[in-house]
Amino acid sequence: MDPLTHAILGAALPAAFARRYEIRLAAFCGVLANLLPNIDILFGIGQSVLFQESARRHFTHSIALVPVTALATALAVMGIRRLIELRYPTHRHPLGESHQGAGRILVSRQFELYRDTPIPPDGPPIIFSRLYVFGMMGAFTRPLLEACGRQGTLIFWPISNERIAWNLISPVDFLFTGVLLAGLLFTLFVRDKKPARWGILLAASFLGIASLQRERARDALRELAEENGIQIKQIEAIPTMMNVVLWRGLVLSTDNRLWVYALRIPPIGPAEPYPGGQSQALVLKKDFPRVNADTPLGRDLARLQSLSRGFAARHPTQADMLINPLKGLTTESLESWNQYTIPILNNQPNPQGRLRRRPFPKLGEQERLNNFRMLMGEELPDPPRDG
Repeated sequence: MDPLTHAILGAALPAAFARRYEIRLAAFCGVLANLLPNIDILFGIGQSVLFQESARRHFTHSIALVPVTALATALAVMGIRRLIELRYPTHRHPLGESHQGAGRILVSRQFELYRDTPIPPDGPPIIFSRLYVFGMMGAFTRPLLEACGRQGTLIFWPISNERIAWNLISPVDFLFTGVLLAGLLFTLFVRDKKPARWGILLAASFLGIASLQRERARDALRELAEENGIQIKQIEAIPTMMNVVLWRGLVLSTDNRLWVYALRIPPIGPAEPYPGGQSQALVLKKDFPRVNADTPLGRDLARLQSLSRGFAARHPTQADMLINPLKGLTTESLESWNQYTIPILNNQPNPQGRLRRRPFPKLGEQERLNNFRMLMGEELPDPPRDG
């Protein structure tokens, strides 16, 4: 999911369970805790492209690291409060009020978070344990929402190194983000936690509907494979951008052929398939018999297999290129956003080379129009014939 949606959900959950005078503080803690795992973007600096991709959504996004992230968040907020108190020792500030008073964190009065909010007279509103709880809530939403996408996240690290992807939602979905944002904004402005709760409930309902749609898409894939005599080894149904009606279906056969279909899954009625392409799936021992696993190329190939969850394949028309079909350029074809060039030396794969990611291809007007037609359930035009 996009960082904005992560931040909104990270703020909404603790705000939905905070006391009235803590709502905005809870939202601040939730955003901070939710974004802290993105520190893993620094781990791949100066490394190969596949290493950078595999370092993303790694152990910092696991459930086991949630308590650590919450602790770092609580300490950071307490540190910010202390700095403000030292800078403004006699004025109230939006992170709370001590018996001696504290200073403002915001310069402009109209943005003061705690203006006109009753604060308990029996002590300071900021308590470390409360900050920790808010941080736990915000941090916990990160691995769960990441797992709802298609990228794959190590949420069960260190118990398991399997990348979990439930394929419920596309990286950007305005409806899902919109209901969360609306609930959060109402909660922040009126200091009532009910709107945030309603936003979370509606977003959870959306994921529930997406789960039903995904299972219907998987059932349709199984029927297509049976009709075409394909022995299934692995299947995957992936939602397309900003909807749960049009799905990209991947079928890996027992003879290591990869098939792709576009599937329109209307809320009511049968699935409508659109045939796509096929290619040879990547088999390391067969395709790269002279490349050892401990060489640079061998490590990159293993990372590609892990990131693609076993669906990595050769490009259907270019022999020196591999693709990760989980990130499809179009719904019904094997064209991918992630394409990698194999290093060649003397007409053989170079074990000391690295897979290089090609520039992202451009999505043409015809491809966009075809996606819209499939979403609407229309037939695709026949491809132009040569001559």
